Amino acid sequence: MATKSIQSSLTLQFITLADYIITAEDKKMSVIGMFDKVFVRELPAVHRQMWLAVGLVGKSGEQKMLSLRVLAPSGSEEVKTELQFTIGDNGKSTLTVNFDGFPIKETGIFTIQLMDGTSVVGGTTFEAIKVQEQPASAKVKN
Repeated sequence: MATKSIQSSLTLQFITLADYIITAEDKKMSVIGMFDKVFVRELPAVHRQMWLAVGLVGKSGEQKMLSLRVLAPSGSEEVKTELQFTIGDNGKSTLTVNFDGFPIKETGIFTIQLMDGTSVVGGTTFEAIKVQEQPASAKVKN
């Protein structure tokens, strides 16, 4: 028997990856160093720190749980976690996730998905690119 996908009551307002996120006392978020590419010299690699900033709109006061998944280019699931939160009085909620020491085992497009049950709320992608270090003779001298 097939299962029906249930429409989420959440709407994605924004989603981005960044080097840093600072949340002030008044809950104002500063997102610093947004990116969609990660450069590595060798594999496997570890991306020291990356943050995910998410803005959602929903029903005021509603308690929600989202599943967050990060899929590698090969389709393997690198991260899976649950995010519990309550929609604010203004009908909005912001979430931040710190991927401290994110493993990069392959190059290509990584996919980040936010799921509300079986319904995809939204997502984003980033690309891991392998670069070669320049030989010392090719480096610019001052």
